[in-house]
Amino acid sequence: FRAGHAGLVELWPPVVPRPADDLPAWKPPVERLSGDSPPVRLARLIARRIAHMIRTGETLPARGRAIRAGDVMVLVRRRTSFVDALVRALKELSIPVAGVDRLVLTEHIAVMDLIALGRFLLLPEDDLTLATVLKSPLLGLSEDDLFRLAWNRPDAGRPGSLWRALNARAGADKGFARARDELGALLARVDFVAPFELYADVLGPRRGREKLLARLGPDADDPITVFLDLALAFERGHAPSLEGFLHWLESGAVEVKRDLEHGSRDAVRVITVHGAKGLQAPVVFLPDTLQMPRQAPKFFWVEPGDEKGKGLPHEVPLWPPSRAFHESVAEDLRERATAAREREYRRLLYVAMTRAEDRLYICGWQTRNAPPAGTWYELVRAGIEASAETVEDAFLKKEGVTANAAVLRLAMPQTKEPKP
Repeated sequence: FRAGHAGLVELWPPVVPRPADDLPAWKPPVERLSGDSPPVRLARLIARRIAHMIRTGETLPARGRAIRAGDVMVLVRRRTSFVDALVRALKELSIPVAGVDRLVLTEHIAVMDLIALGRFLLLPEDDLTLATVLKSPLLGLSEDDLFRLAWNRPDAGRPGSLWRALNARAGADKGFARARDELGALLARVDFVAPFELYADVLGPRRGREKLLARLGPDADDPITVFLDLALAFERGHAPSLEGFLHWLESGAVEVKRDLEHGSRDAVRVITVHGAKGLQAPVVFLPDTLQMPRQAPKFFWVEPGDEKGKGLPHEVPLWPPSRAFHESVAEDLRERATAAREREYRRLLYVAMTRAEDRLYICGWQTRNAPPAGTWYELVRAGIEASAETVEDAFLKKEGVTANAAVLRLAMPQTKEPKP
């Protein structure tokens, strides 16, 4: 039913690792050197491509209008650091992004800082937690400030607590005085207010949200908002104690699932392929196409109905500690598990490709090892190279991130009136 309506499939050249720079032999290790990261470079490239589409007014001929942020969906096989890098890159370019569909709240650094603040307020004598809070964006002391505060703090022949040292030295240092006043004001309230009210005060009037976003970037905004929502939700069903809230949050390893389909419509969605079942978008990017699942099962189950399990009264588990201990039954079961995993891998590719309504971009990054056979990238290339056209893409050439600028492009022109 889409015959004659414009469509596009592009296979980009992969992002390849860059050679490492040789460091001077006697260079002292005083700088943090960031290594090459092909996934991060690809994330930034995709973000700039999306920004280019929106800001130059690229049109969707089949719809007769310009591309909007809400038209774009990025599908990944797994939630890895690539997702965080992409969300960050989009927000740095001021492109609306709905975030990720799942978020493990306690693993985000902004939430870890807020939890550390709560832990200090419950136990001010915890020196390590106080040091964490002092260096966090909430108070912003430097490494040198913390050393000056923590070093040489005798108290009756033994090291005194960091909190006592902060109080003692507040009169001689404006930074220490500001930190002491902020924490002292919160300590005076912690026993009398609910967790939501406490954190709302920290993040609002005390400018905690502003400080966290200034240091950690705009991608910290979503976790902070969800953290506050959970504080309010906790109070609806529990006694509003800070200790209870932090224990509930940490012991539950809260994973927040967000319905991106019914959220902000005009924002880029970053979703796993599993989570995208039933959804569609005019423009779809598939970035994670050069890796394959490789983890083999640790246990194998022999079922009574199998040829190997005839005569067994019930399922029997096999646990070979390593591949060297595989005998014929375990090896046969391993081959079956591998075949099932590869079938599922191909089914996911079908789901991913069929989410695209008008445009499909396939890209990927390589590691220093050669990509395995049978990847999504290889399967797509085999499917379109006979009919696709190899062209030099001006955008990729300008960016200079991929191995080259030659893309495989399969395009259908618009021959009918756009859909209403």
